[in-house]
Amino acid sequence: MSRRVVLEAGLVLLAVVDALIGLPYASTGALVSALVAAAVLPLRRRFPWPTALVVAVGLFYGYALVAAMVAVFTLAVATRARRRVGVVAAVVVLVGNLVALGLPSGVDAWVSAVLYGLLFAVAPWALGELVVTRRELSRRLAEIDERAAREALERERAVLAREMHDVVSHQVSLIAVQAGALQVTSSDEATRSAARTIRRLSVTTLEELRAMVQVLRAAGGSARDDAPQPGVQDLPALTEGCGLDVRSTVGVPVDLPAPVQRAVFRVVQEGLTNVRKHAPGAAVSVAVTHDGARTRVEVRNGPATGPVHALPSARHGLLGLRERAALLDGQVDADPTQDGGFRLVVTIPDP
Repeated sequence: MSRRVVLEAGLVLLAVVDALIGLPYASTGALVSALVAAAVLPLRRRFPWPTALVVAVGLFYGYALVAAMVAVFTLAVATRARRRVGVVAAVVVLVGNLVALGLPSGVDAWVSAVLYGLLFAVAPWALGELVVTRRELSRRLAEIDERAAREALERERAVLAREMHDVVSHQVSLIAVQAGALQVTSSDEATRSAARTIRRLSVTTLEELRAMVQVLRAAGGSARDDAPQPGVQDLPALTEGCGLDVRSTVGVPVDLPAPVQRAVFRVVQEGLTNVRKHAPGAAVSVAVTHDGARTRVEVRNGPATGPVHALPSARHGLLGLRERAALLDGQVDADPTQDGGFRLVVTIPDP
């Protein structure tokens, strides 16, 4: 049994006891009206005004002081014009209390009756105001915390963008310049071809780095989709300019969602990067297919035919692919093949 059910049952029981105690020798009609006022209390959250009207009838015709206090509290919490509602509800409860208990005789009795009536009327309204104020304060504190976290994230992104621009961009630019010089000065065709590939890859890296810096510098997350992002249409340029022997097959719808397209591009890019690092000279096959329910990307390579040069690696490539696939409810399978090569398969269901 939930806490809310227990609370509603407790309030109804309390209101019923109050009605029975307040009307020990009352007429049947008065008792029924008070009990009806107690019975409709569970409806007060969804129908605050109709519930308040039924309770007011029970208060004037019978004795439903507890039910009236609960109704006033609900009106104070659930309505926007709480102050005007509070004044009207306080007057109604005050008058109803005086009528239910009988008009007093004498000044002292009137003062005592009015004070008690005001206490029963104002206290639930003030409690409702306190609850609403607490909720508003909690909401504003949450907004302040969220704004502070967002500002801290923006500062971190700005620092990261600056470091990427100052360090990585500088190094890649030098690589592109040196590759261009080697392409012009070398007399060996193989060397010129390799230098041409290096320069093209460096330029592509600089363009993607520039786009990433723009994303990192964007305030908030709304500008992320505005930055140029690679997709399936960029796969031919990627496979042709990677410097590997690639056999590519791409058969996916042109209206594939943008997050899926970016994931497909990054999977192929990571797979080709791994081949260049760990299996130089190997033949590569790239297959991107769609069966109507999911997109499947497979990058398969054979054994290396050239010397493997040790390159720095943090082993974050496959981890990043798994995280990217997990965001799209996808799956990553990566394992060596029997011929000494490697196989990377990523499956992403349609959103």
